[in-house]
Amino acid sequence: MSKYIKQLNTQEEILYNNILLLSRNKLFYTKFDLIDTFQNRILLIFIHISFIFIKIKQDNKDQMYKIFYQKMFDLIFNNIESNMREIGYGDSVINKNMRFLTKIFYNILVYMDVEYNERLDEYFKLKKDYEITYKQRVRSITKTDDLTNKQKRAKVRKIKMKCIGCKRNVGTIFSNKNNIIRKDKVTSDFDLYNTMLRKMNINNKPIDFNFINYSSLSNTILSDKLRKEFKKYTLLHLDEKWFSSLYINKFSDISPQKEEFLIFIEKFFAKAKQNIIITTGIKYTPLIYELIDKFFTKINTNFYEYSFDNFKAIICLNSSIKELEIISMNSNNIITCHGPLSLFSGFFNINLIDIIEKTQEKWYYRHTSHIKKYNKLYRKNFKELSKEIILTIK
Repeated sequence: MSKYIKQLNTQEEILYNNILLLSRNKLFYTKFDLIDTFQNRILLIFIHISFIFIKIKQDNKDQMYKIFYQKMFDLIFNNIESNMREIGYGDSVINKNMRFLTKIFYNILVYMDVEYNERLDEYFKLKKDYEITYKQRVRSITKTDDLTNKQKRAKVRKIKMKCIGCKRNVGTIFSNKNNIIRKDKVTSDFDLYNTMLRKMNINNKPIDFNFINYSSLSNTILSDKLRKEFKKYTLLHLDEKWFSSLYINKFSDISPQKEEFLIFIEKFFAKAKQNIIITTGIKYTPLIYELIDKFFTKINTNFYEYSFDNFKAIICLNSSIKELEIISMNSNNIITCHGPLSLFSGFFNINLIDIIEKTQEKWYYRHTSHIKKYNKLYRKNFKELSKEIILTIK
C-alpha cells in the first residue's frame, strides 16, 4: 500500500500519508504478531485516524472541522477503493467490502466515543461521591456545639480524605486540565494506545514504542561528517525554553549568562571528555548571539566554533528538523528543556537529560514514560542546574 503514497499538498492528504506510513510499520507484524493482510492494514489506518476524529468531535464544533472530517473520510475510502481495484477486485466485491469496512470504521468510532463517555461518567461519579463524603465530614464538625468557630475551622483544615487510588490519607485531585480527565493516577499516551491495540486483539505488549526506522538518516553527508570529525559528542539544545521570560513566565527561570555558560562548557569538557554541539530554536535567543560575539569563531553563516583543551563546542544556527534528527542520532547525550528532542532521544535510544518544570511533572510523564535512558532534572537557576547536568553526563 505504501506505493500509493504521493507528494500531496492539502492538510488532509499530508495527514493521511503520515498515518499510512505509521500503520504500515513492520513492528505490528513482527513484535505484535499481527498477520499482514490487506484488512489488517486497513484496520490499523482506522484505529490511528479514529483518534483524530474523536478529538475533532469532542473539542471542535466549528463548521471548518466538520468539512475537514468529511474530506478526510472521503480521502481514506477513495484510496481504499483504488487499492482494491489495483489488486483486481470487481465492482460487486468492492461495493460489498466498502460497506463492510465503513461499518467497521464507524464501530471503532462508536467504541471510542462510548469509552470516552464511560470514563467521563466514572470520573464525575467518583468526584461527586468524594465531595459528598467531604461535605458530610465538614458538616459533622460544624454542627458540634462544644467547639468554637476557630476550633471548627482548624479541625476542618485537618480533614484527611482517602485517595481513591492508593487508599492512603492523602486526598484525591480531580482534574480535567488539557482535556485529560484524571483522578490522581497518571495514564501515559502509550497506555491509551495499548488499550486500543488490545481491542484489535493485538495482545503482545510492546517492549517500547521507539520503532520508527531512521536508517536512511545514517547514510547522509552530515552523519558521515559528524562521525569523522566529532566521533563522540553531546547535543545541547539551547532554545527559548531556558528563559522563562521567552517561554512560560510562571516556570522556574534558568537564564544562563554568557560567562557562566562558557564556564559550564569548559567544565563539561573536563568531565565528559567529548565535544558539544549546541543547536538553537526558531525563536530569537539573545544568549546565543552574545556567545557568538564574545567567544566563538565563525566557520560559516550558520556554524560557530569554540575550542578548549583539544575539545570543540559548535553552535549550529537554523538547523532543520532533519538536521536535528541526524545530530541527535549520532550523539552520546541529549541535554534539552523538554521538547521534540526529548522524543528524539527515545527514538534513537540516546541518554537524555530532560529539564522539566517540577509542578508539571505528571504531564511530562505522559509523554516520556517509554524513554529508556531517561534522566530528569528540575528547572532551577543555571548555576545549580549546570552542576547537576555535568554529574548526569555519560
